[in-house]
Amino acid sequence: MPPANSQAGVPLPLPDAFDYVSWMTPPPDVDITVLMDVKARNKHNIVIDTFNNTSIDITRAHMEAARDGTLAAGQDVGPKLKAYFRYTEDELETLVVDNDYFVLVSPVPSHVTLTVFEERRTRKRLAEEKKADDEKAKAKGLMKSLVMVNPIQLSAASRPPPSAPEILLVPLRYGTPLPIWWFTNARLRFATECADQMPTKHQHLTSRDNSAAKVSFVDITKLMKEWGGDDTTESNLLYIWAEATRNYTNAFKSLSADANDLNPHTYGGELEKHFNFFKNVDDAEELFEVWYGTEKELRNKIITACATFEQNFWLSKVQGVVLVHKAAKLISAGSASTTPKRLSDLLLDPRRSSRAFSGPLTRLQQRAQRGPSALDPQE
Repeated sequence: MPPANSQAGVPLPLPDAFDYVSWMTPPPDVDITVLMDVKARNKHNIVIDTFNNTSIDITRAHMEAARDGTLAAGQDVGPKLKAYFRYTEDELETLVVDNDYFVLVSPVPSHVTLTVFEERRTRKRLAEEKKADDEKAKAKGLMKSLVMVNPIQLSAASRPPPSAPEILLVPLRYGTPLPIWWFTNARLRFATECADQMPTKHQHLTSRDNSAAKVSFVDITKLMKEWGGDDTTESNLLYIWAEATRNYTNAFKSLSADANDLNPHTYGGELEKHFNFFKNVDDAEELFEVWYGTEKELRNKIITACATFEQNFWLSKVQGVVLVHKAAKLISAGSASTTPKRLSDLLLDPRRSSRAFSGPLTRLQQRAQRGPSALDPQE
């Protein structure tokens, strides 16, 4: 009796070189010949899946028996595997990324389910690895990347100059001059940072242009008791005065309309020229208490009477108070018999007085045009 043929198409027993792996590999998927949606193909492929899995189990048993030398008479491999209906790349991608769709078209053949789940795990792992790599790259990018750009050393002198708060600007806007000493850096910062501690009042005010409004501003009377007024001389160093004048000028500049051909004068501009003049007085610190009263008088005339800076008039005012001061010093230093004559010479003889004080006053005239001096606080 001739030997029976195997499912593989060769006589039994199978040769030792039989390729079990190829026999247990399904043929390539085939395209559908009729219109079948994914759910219908799943149903068909599940049947193929069951058939192929059974065949693979039989073939595997044959392979193990052949390896162990326990093959039974007539034992064969499983039938040839059948091809599955093909899924498009888009359909497989949808099964991977959309689990609701996966459930909707279930049951899904086991070989497709394994493919989908493996792809999901792979993508999850890759996403986690990418996230970890990104975090590492971000952390690495931060290392040694912090650079101090334009470093500055903090000190009271290096802080930017403060701006006057609105409660101090309102009185200036309505023509009421405030003490210059309220505009030091320290006091402006206090007024800004501790506004709740500043005495204020609410009132209807009318400005120079006859516009009226209810405004909130500093209670000048109460603050005068705490901070003093323009005549307060405690610690009134020339440098502090120069610092306050800068802030005072900036306050008026912020309130002043821009100069134009019809109105070339502004409060901020006139005050700036006024303060620059006094900053250039020779022996300014030594004579500060001598000319300060004149400075205050002329400053307030600019604010209340719209006076404009006129250098010759300013010079004459300062010259007068300086001459009187110098004369008084001569009186106190001279004898009783000579003092009156020398004083009358100084006050009544223009040539004598000019010679006596030509140095400081001539230099003052030369320097008054220079603008800001070294007394200006540095920004």
